[in-house]
Amino acid sequence: MQCYFVTHLLYVFSDWGAQPLCRSLFVEELCFLLRYMPQVLRLKDPELVAEFVHCLRLFQVMSACT
Repeated sequence: MQCYFVTHLLYVFSDWGAQPLCRSLFVEELCFLLRYMPQVLRLKDPELVAEFVHCLRLFQVMSACT
């Protein structure tokens, strides 16, 4: 449930994905996404994986290394 809270919080601040997000304003949320992406992938929940990927794209993260 915490994962959905974070992704939906970011959706609200990005106008449901219409606007990119500033990394410096959402440092904790970005770190959360990056830290828990491996666990989310292991859950094999396509909806949650898609939300994580979409939120990372809102921060213009193109790979785990950027």
